[in-house]
Amino acid sequence: MEANFFWPGGPTFRSVANHAARSPKRQCLVDVEDGTAVRALSYGEVAAAALELAAGLAREGVGRGDRVVLRLANSSDFVVAMLGCWAAGAVAVPTIRQYAAEELRFAIEDCGARLLIFDDQDLAVLGPALPPGVVAFAAGPARGEGVRELAELRAEAVSPVGVREGDDALIFYTSGTTSRPKGVVLTHGAVAKTSLINADGWRLRGDDRSYVVLPLFHCNAMFMQLVPALLAGATALLADRYSASAYLDQVRAHGVTLANLTAGAIRSLLAQPESAEDREHGLRMLTFGLPLRAEEIERAEARLGVPLLMAYGLTESAAGGTRTPLHLDPRSGWQSMGVAQPGWEVAIAAADGFAAAGEVGEILLRGPGVMDRYWEQPEMTAEALRDGWLHSGDLGKLDESGYLFFHSREKDMLKPRGENVAASEIEQVLEEHPAVVEAGVVGVFDPHHEERIVAVVVGERTAADELERHCLRRLASFKVPAEFVWVEQLPKTSIGKVNKGELKSAVEARAA
Repeated sequence: MEANFFWPGGPTFRSVANHAARSPKRQCLVDVEDGTAVRALSYGEVAAAALELAAGLAREGVGRGDRVVLRLANSSDFVVAMLGCWAAGAVAVPTIRQYAAEELRFAIEDCGARLLIFDDQDLAVLGPALPPGVVAFAAGPARGEGVRELAELRAEAVSPVGVREGDDALIFYTSGTTSRPKGVVLTHGAVAKTSLINADGWRLRGDDRSYVVLPLFHCNAMFMQLVPALLAGATALLADRYSASAYLDQVRAHGVTLANLTAGAIRSLLAQPESAEDREHGLRMLTFGLPLRAEEIERAEARLGVPLLMAYGLTESAAGGTRTPLHLDPRSGWQSMGVAQPGWEVAIAAADGFAAAGEVGEILLRGPGVMDRYWEQPEMTAEALRDGWLHSGDLGKLDESGYLFFHSREKDMLKPRGENVAASEIEQVLEEHPAVVEAGVVGVFDPHHEERIVAVVVGERTAADELERHCLRRLASFKVPAEFVWVEQLPKTSIGKVNKGELKSAVEARAA
């Protein structure tokens, strides 16, 4: 019954429209550039702009189910474009802004997009990226043949198209290392329900100000910050880059109450000189993804004076899954990623069903934010969605109280001498050495031992035999890297994860 109910523009747009009707002057979005607020839009202005853009999309022939690719920085243009797509009944496809021309063209062609909205500084990649028949609009002064200004897309506002909760809302392309990216299709119901659970879990209020510095073309910022803020009638401050040295000053200057970062960003924040003003801010919590060590969490909480709340989710679950609870023991032991959110179930797979408490296996998720499918990939969809569960590809365990602990990426396993070894286990041990800031561990082909373990290390250069002895104190001999390579920095994805595909290619090229 619920899936057949029509919402004007979908449940998230309807929520924005309701806030606009009740409190049209309430601040909705703030664009922040280099730490300075350069533009602010109220809920009334955002709703009106989205309806104008929806009317322009309809004029261009974009309607129910059509795809619109968004290649935009964190800005009000991004949010208005996404809401405008939904009000027109279309599907928004945010793409990674670091995509090269070939990657952008693949996303456009794969989803069969009718239209592209992009930042004007990205014109350099448009020539080879834009397939015939796709119309491009620039969020800024248009330059180049066939490119029109985004302002031209707006038309006299019309009523939003009725959208079902089960209709497609977003397609996120997950970055691939050895194959083409997969388009993760999320419905309007998945977007709204999972984001509402987050809004309730973080107890968002209308006077909250959420600082969005992680990219909106990934699920973390979208479903942990932006959409929850829109549903709660709060303010989202949108910045296109994170600066560790300026972050706390910006938090103070903009009255930020909610923050969300990656583990790497928090480490860089802790590396800044301590100040007597570190606790002088309005933050009431800091959420993060990717594991931090126990001492790092303790240092951050003591220095900033706010709780750090870890989260676990996937693009395929609209970032839904587990969260550090506010109403229970926050961790039940360090490195816990919390308990299943309301409406969600978490299980650990075993060969004969489900694993017992404490046993390591693949993490399974079931809940309202699970993807509908991979875009035009039925076999991959069937592999990921089995027996009513989303198979994460991550390994973990549950304790007796239902707290989830991350173990490793199932596909980030090494096999030296026929033994299964988690790269993350070696990385964690290496990062406990005082000279090591960060480590990435990969395996390269070895004709005698299947794989040779190579550790790529950032930090204060020290002798390889010192790191070897350090590892031998914590790990079985077959887990100790055969080689240590020191570098200035590790290759990262756009959300701060180590790009293992790129790292492995660099190690193999070095060996060759």
